[in-house]
Amino acid sequence: MTRSWLCSCSNWRGGILSGIATYIKAVNPKCKLIGVQTQNVTSYYEARKMNKPFSVQGKLSIADGIAVKQCGDITFNILNKHVDDVILVSEAEIAETILFLFENCKIVAEGAGAVTTAAVLFNKLNVKDKKIACVLSGGNIDVTTFLNITNRALINQRRRIILKIDAPLGKGHISKITNIVDSHGVQIYQISDS
Repeated sequence: MTRSWLCSCSNWRGGILSGIATYIKAVNPKCKLIGVQTQNVTSYYEARKMNKPFSVQGKLSIADGIAVKQCGDITFNILNKHVDDVILVSEAEIAETILFLFENCKIVAEGAGAVTTAAVLFNKLNVKDKKIACVLSGGNIDVTTFLNITNRALINQRRRIILKIDAPLGKGHISKITNIVDSHGVQIYQISDS
């Protein structure tokens, strides 16, 4: 059985995706090309539905490298010619993919680079019997942002919880609380008072 190829690429103003799409369709016209955007900024996704680029109101996104309010005019026509579909991934899916790539592949990816892999990990694409290429571009993420995103992913996966306890101040109270938590086999990551 001949396997079909599927390539997914993140979409910003469309430059990288239109370049990759033009090349891949010239080399292998049967290859399916899928653009991926965050649900928080859906400029190309909406432009495809309206068949013209226009500005969308977006929200903040951990995929800030592709959080662009409008697809480029020139690239829009190229994308419509070569891209077979565009799909959306959630912020939680992006965060969990960043964590997955780090834990399993030892790759530090920024949000915009991780969206394509998120599409595969969270079954947004029909990948059965297909060879898949996910363009994983961008490692432009600072340590604080990386830690915040991976912490959010750990919480989403229930591998980390935040426990807030009102306790009286005084000698020995924190020790008593930590002993109770420890007796249940829970590893304490951080203690802070606020």
